Amino acid sequence: MFQLSFSTVLMTVLFSNIIIVFTAICFCNKDTLISIGYKIFAFLIGITLLRIIFPVQFSFTTNIVLPQTVAKAIVFLRHYFYQSPYVNISIWNIFKFIWVVGIIIKFAKFLKGELKFYHTIQLYGIDVTDKEYYSNTLKEIRTEKHNYSGFRVIELGGLKVPILYGIRHPRILIPAGVEIPHRTLQYLLSHETAHYYHHDILTKAAANLLTIIYWWNPACYLLQAQLDAVLEMRIDNGIAGDTFESKFGYLNCLVYVAELGNDKSRKYIKLPESSIALYDSHMFNNLINRFHIMGEEPKAYAKPINMIVLAITMALYLFSYLFIFEAYYVVPEDNTFGTYDPNIYAVLTESNSYNIYYGGFLIETVDSLENHNSEITTYSSIDDVPEELRVIIEH
Repeated sequence: MFQLSFSTVLMTVLFSNIIIVFTAICFCNKDTLISIGYKIFAFLIGITLLRIIFPVQFSFTTNIVLPQTVAKAIVFLRHYFYQSPYVNISIWNIFKFIWVVGIIIKFAKFLKGELKFYHTIQLYGIDVTDKEYYSNTLKEIRTEKHNYSGFRVIELGGLKVPILYGIRHPRILIPAGVEIPHRTLQYLLSHETAHYYHHDILTKAAANLLTIIYWWNPACYLLQAQLDAVLEMRIDNGIAGDTFESKFGYLNCLVYVAELGNDKSRKYIKLPESSIALYDSHMFNNLINRFHIMGEEPKAYAKPINMIVLAITMALYLFSYLFIFEAYYVVPEDNTFGTYDPNIYAVLTESNSYNIYYGGFLIETVDSLENHNSEITTYSSIDDVPEELRVIIEH
């Protein structure tokens, strides 16, 4: 029904990078940022994540043949320059090997960071949940839907800003030795608990997983930064409320946390990638963008822009599945083995691609025989190829 191949990965990377770069451009423009809003940004990021998760080709997909120059380059990348009964080596196979090794290393670093931070909490964290100041504040923000009884508030030295940490056992970590004003603490706890009940920890875990898998793609790191910003903007929109007083109070809370985060007089511990910080000063998740989203009304042309963005995104998304760019190299007519040569045959691989042979020599690997001569013989495995055909090249 569907298959994973070089061409499908290529199409996935192409589509996802186009959307990610487009989103980044929108983030850098104030008017566009306000007009589109965090919901459309969330849609753009979600559709990109969905495309990256399923880098496959379906039975209804149509191949678009690439120009000969590009096709030759791709065929060169996939051509085996060393073969043995145990291993076939090509530039593409070397890349896949490095890809897998990179995933293992990236995951090991991620796991090491998580374990180190977990042990830091166990050793130096102080549970202050039951202290009157914190327990009363948690009761004040309690709602009928969420009672926050499962949350723990932990003071931790060396922490730059408050963060939410933990999937099964959520903890709100706050910097030790800092006296947080009562109203600010209300907003802070409401903000972090809202992240948990919106399943943002799981969303971030999915983004981390994609970054681990596609560690070689810079756009994934850009996507991760954009996702962090959109998650914060969504929570800001819910916590700030509609009145001037509530928005002003919440903005003061963000400024207070930003001042904590920008204090360079102390040494801070590194935050784990799975945590969600209330404030981060990177290029997307900054106070200016968040203030714009909360404080300014969309322009009159916001709705048409949203419709155009949605239409373009969906068109690109569907196009990336309906069509796949396929490399097809036509063997020159003066070559000693042409497409019509009966000694050329195809062997179906376990990944549903085809190895094209001339006798015992592998010419190339393709995902489809659509562009090859219809008379080419196809075998289900190399063992099914007649012995006399396999040794032609040796004679």
